[in-house]
Amino acid sequence: MLCLVLASCSSSTTGSASNGGGAQNQSYTTDFPLTEAVISESGKWISGGTTGVDWDNVQTTTNFAFGTPPTGQYTDPTAVLTGTWAADQTTEATVRIKTVNASCCHEVELRLRTTIAPHSITGYEINCSVATGNLYMQVVRWNGPLNSFTYVATSPTGCADGDVLKATIVGSTITVYKNGVQIVQGTDSNYASGAPGIGFYETDNNVGYYGFSSFTASDATSQSAQLVNGPFQMHLKQEQSALFPFDGFEGSMRAIGEKRQLQSRLENRAAACATSKMNGIHRYKAAALREASCVV
Repeated sequence: MLCLVLASCSSSTTGSASNGGGAQNQSYTTDFPLTEAVISESGKWISGGTTGVDWDNVQTTTNFAFGTPPTGQYTDPTAVLTGTWAADQTTEATVRIKTVNASCCHEVELRLRTTIAPHSITGYEINCSVATGNLYMQVVRWNGPLNSFTYVATSPTGCADGDVLKATIVGSTITVYKNGVQIVQGTDSNYASGAPGIGFYETDNNVGYYGFSSFTASDATSQSAQLVNGPFQMHLKQEQSALFPFDGFEGSMRAIGEKRQLQSRLENRAAACATSKMNGIHRYKAAALREASCVV
């Protein structure tokens, strides 16, 4: 069952409609409930093969999205959501590996600010290798034509069954997380618009062995998303002590509260000490005056 509303709903696939004018708070969640040779979910997806022509399509079975057999080199099966999305975006998907394969190359991919047109795909690919013999994670800019891409950032980290892969783009900064831990970050300002989505890459016909079991995309316009990934996070990392380890946005706020409480206690203690010293001075002066005037 599909659901199309402006807010979330309780079915297995939820989404929000495009408002045609730079949508805000757009979101879409699916656990791929349908079996489709080309992912559509009632017209919610644009495909790299059907629309892009030179690439391949994403297919689905129940609770599983995966690639179709490669028709050429770098023809990654690709699909992005329809609608108008804000420039700042978040994508997140759960990795599903049915059969572990050690040989290169097999990737699960998230997409940000991606536009598919005939013979052109532009935007950002965040890939993660699921081949145990060749682990890596990369941020890649797609330049339009087939086989035209530029590496933005990379890490020697791969993905395993059950891992949650997440990517955000805020301004020109792309940040990638695995299971809530930041793995790699890069910057690129070539594309300011496009849609989130998914993709896969492989060098053989091992389709159906790996993919995604769920996917969520949203506009990353909330204050918390910007604070976690922006300069504020770096400031906290630089300023925090071992007493207040960084633990994401919530942990940061907790650390700030604890620091303020400690600072308040120290200030109160300093004030009490100053008052005690001042009282001592007053008592000393009073004793001196009594002695000088023979007051007993």
